[in-house]
Amino acid sequence: PWSVRAQLATAAWAGAAIAANVHWVSGDLAVPLSSRTKLAAAAALAVSVVVTYERQSTNRAIRKENLARVRAQARTAALNQHLEQLVIERTARLEATRKDLEDQGADHEATLEMLRKQEQQLLDIVDNSSALIYVKDLQGCYRFMGIQSERRFGIPRDKLIGKTVADLFPAETAATFEANDRTVLQTNEALETEDIVQGP
Repeated sequence: PWSVRAQLATAAWAGAAIAANVHWVSGDLAVPLSSRTKLAAAAALAVSVVVTYERQSTNRAIRKENLARVRAQARTAALNQHLEQLVIERTARLEATRKDLEDQGADHEATLEMLRKQEQQLLDIVDNSSALIYVKDLQGCYRFMGIQSERRFGIPRDKLIGKTVADLFPAETAATFEANDRTVLQTNEALETEDIVQGP
């Protein structure tokens, strides 16, 4: 599309060319033009200028819209790329976490299995000893007993768990054991004694 200046320059050149042609034909540049002819020419020139201006305005608006669309598409593409990168990174972290949890679970199972084996080995050692081996808590209740305790009292050891010396021995013997326990708790040292134990 032509610019306004181009339209005016073309109209001027066209007028000059028409005047030159008339001069060559008639030999006179003073060609009489009617008012209607002058008005029509001016209107045609004005319409041409307005159309050209409107076309330029429309083209500028279209170029502006296209530029804005291209920039928006570029921003959208950059945002999509950023989101895709975030998804990739978070997926990788989740996968690493899942694998770490699986490894921890496997290690936990292996540790439990090792502890079960060690507990069984300890139980086998205790059960094959002729000594009365047991474990008490701070309240004096039995929490573990070897097989010899079960044989000694004639009571299944699972039923001995939770009982105290007062439940299993005569009062005098129980008092001696309780005194020994208090001494160990107070001194935090091992105590070796020899006691004659009466039957329950």
